[in-house]
Amino acid sequence: MDKNRVIIAHSHKTFSQQLKKICQQVGYLVIGETKEGRDTLQLAFQQEPDIIIMEDNLPGNEGRNIAGLIDEHRLAPLVLVVENQKELLTLIHLPEVYGIVTLPLQEIVVLTVLETALAAFQRIKELENEVRELRKTIEARKIIERAKGILMEKRGLNERTAYKYLQKMSMDHCIPLEIVAKNIILKLQS
Repeated sequence: MDKNRVIIAHSHKTFSQQLKKICQQVGYLVIGETKEGRDTLQLAFQQEPDIIIMEDNLPGNEGRNIAGLIDEHRLAPLVLVVENQKELLTLIHLPEVYGIVTLPLQEIVVLTVLETALAAFQRIKELENEVRELRKTIEARKIIERAKGILMEKRGLNERTAYKYLQKMSMDHCIPLEIVAKNIILKLQS
C-alpha cells in the first residue's frame, strides 16, 4: 500500500518537526514543508499531496484565501493546526477545512483527524463524480426527449413509437441513443 503523501505548512519549526515526526511514525510520507501560505499553494500544485496540514494563522494566508484555493482546486483535504482554542468553533464550519488539530499535538488525535479528513475528501470526490455523471445523464435524456418531440411533430408518431424508432436506429447502427437523438434533431429540426 502506498503511503499517504503529506505537506506540512507551519511557521514554527518545533511544531513542524513534531508534526513531521508524528506523520512518519504513523506511516505517512512528508513530501514537503513550508512556512508561508503562497509557498504551500505552489508546493501543493507541484507535488499533488494526499493531505495538507497547515497552521491556521500561517503567514501569507491572510483571510484564509490559500485554504479556499486548495479546496476550490480539490488539491487535497486540508487539516488546520490551531493554537487559539477560541477560534475552533468558527473554523469547524469552514467548508474548506476537513479537520482540525489543536495544540499540544497528540499522535492518536493527529492520526484520527488525518484519516477522517482523507475519508471525507475521498467521499466528496466520489459524490462530485456521481453528480457529474447524473448531469450527463439528465442532459442526454433532455436531448432524447427533444428528439422524440420532433419525431412526434414532424412524422406524426406517438411518444412510444418515437422512442422505439430512436432505439431501433441506435441498435441498427451501434450508436448510443444520445447521438442518434442529436442526429435526428439536426436532420429534422431545420
